Order: sequence, then C-alpha cells, then structure tokens
Amino acid sequence: ATLVDKAEDAAGQVSRAAAEALCMLVHAGRLTLDSVAYLLMGRLKYALQVTEVRAVAARLANALRLLVKLIHTFGLQESGIFRRSLVLPLIFQGCQHRSSQVRTVAVEGVVRAVSTTGPVGDECFQALRSATQDLVKEAIRADTHQVVVASEPPPEDMLDPETLAAEEPRSTEFMCLRVAVSNKFHEGGEGKQAGVSPKA
Repeated sequence: ATLVDKAEDAAGQVSRAAAEALCMLVHAGRLTLDSVAYLLMGRLKYALQVTEVRAVAARLANALRLLVKLIHTFGLQESGIFRRSLVLPLIFQGCQHRSSQVRTVAVEGVVRAVSTTGPVGDECFQALRSATQDLVKEAIRADTHQVVVASEPPPEDMLDPETLAAEEPRSTEFMCLRVAVSNKFHEGGEGKQAGVSPKA
C-alpha cells in the first residue's frame, strides 16, 4: 500500500520510481498482480466519484498512470480482478472526467487496452459522450491504427455479472461501472465530497 500511495501522491520521478518498484515486486513474485490491481482499482473507483475535481485531479491522474503501466507491463488478464471487463469501464469513467489531466491519461489507458485486447463493442462505446468518443477514436487511430469499435463486442465484454462473481467474488465491487459507463458523476449528479479514497 505504501508504494501505491507514493505512486498516487508523489510528483515526477518519485511517482515513476514507485510504479517501477511495484512492477518489479510483481515480476519477482513478492506481490500478485491482482493484489495491486484490486487496491488501485478500489481507490480509482472512489476518486472518480469526488465532485471537487481540484482536490483529486493530480492524484487521480497518477493512479491512472499506474493502471496504464500495469496494462502495458503485464497485459489484461483472463481471470481475476485485472481483466478487461472490469478495468475498461473504470478507464472509461476517467475519459469522462472534468479534469483534462485525468482524461488524457485515461484515454492512453483505453489505447493500451484496445491495442492488446481488441475493439470496444458498439453498445458500450455509444454510452460514452460524443466528445469522449471522438477523443478516444483519434487517440487509438493515431497510436495503433486499429479499429476502435466492433459491431460485436469481445466475449470478455459480454460476461454476465453472475459468471464474473462466481469466478472472482471481489468483482461485484466494480459491477456498477460495467452497468453504467456513462454515469453522470460529473454532470451535476451526486458524488463524494472532497477527499481521497481511504488508505487500504
């Protein structure tokens, strides 16, 4: 948890060094990818609901950078917490954040996810705001030249909540993000007040 704290809270070299250290510990088998991802995704889920953007923007962007680094380093998994069907909706929430700093990092996360696991299903993509769709399409095409949206989503995206929960009980904590990618946290709806996620 201490390294995740540093990766979130620190600036520049300290944050990057903490992220590198976490990846090294996972590679060495001293931490599991799922344990790091679970802690990080829980904090992201909380922070994305904070209505006072300035209070969390920098930390949220750093947390997303760590998530993107995990995707780049290890790839999304076929089971557990760190899988596309749970991670991608979380990143989409970041793409719709009011902070441009957060949106930029989140779009990079979508690029990484799509480049390694395939296009986004049309129904899921259409749930995003039109401006967000344009931002994501432009970034993916510029980086990978891949198709962004498919008429039929990948099988991973079609897994029902019951199947996911049976395979990984902790996945229920992130189901709300799968159900409502276009959640109106940042359009005046209710959200958390200023603050950051509790240290886990």
